[in-house]
Amino acid sequence: IFNKILERDKDNFRALLYGGYTLFQLKNFSEAQAAIDKALKIDPKDSDANYFKGLIVEQIANPEDSIQYYDRAIIAQPDNVPPLIQKGTALSKLGKYEEAVESYDKALKIEPENIGAIIKKGNALSDLNKYEEAIQNYDKVLRNIPNNLIALANKALALSDMEKYEEAIQNYDKVLRVEPENVDILIE
Repeated sequence: IFNKILERDKDNFRALLYGGYTLFQLKNFSEAQAAIDKALKIDPKDSDANYFKGLIVEQIANPEDSIQYYDRAIIAQPDNVPPLIQKGTALSKLGKYEEAVESYDKALKIEPENIGAIIKKGNALSDLNKYEEAIQNYDKVLRNIPNNLIALANKALALSDMEKYEEAIQNYDKVLRVEPENVDILIE
């Protein structure tokens, strides 16, 4: 559908933007980047265009280069949660866990119940060896979604890191009760 729109109007911003994002989801990164770059030439300050560019750059280049696009997206639309979360993810990949926690905290001020931000914040805290705080984040998710496999597995890992093996095993058992065939989550 995006191609049909672009045949009639090669500079249609929305077709370039969402067509590019669709190509990104299909893992056609070079065409996605070309479409998003064209959209950014039309509107270099658009929050979504910068966010999508950040996703592409993070995927094909490196997380450090993507942060500038997430920052541009956040400046354009400060209450846009996905770029805040993705910036935190990129910072975590770079080992900048304190900065990642700050980015997740900003996202959580806007959407306090955002499961992805809560879990990713817990992961960054765990990487900082702040296991108690990490577990508080996982527990927050588990209070609302008791069978969230990611929160259960990450909590078990944090408990193991704290040498609380009995509690860790209880959480791993819960994971296997919910999805007995999902052994992969235990080794990720």
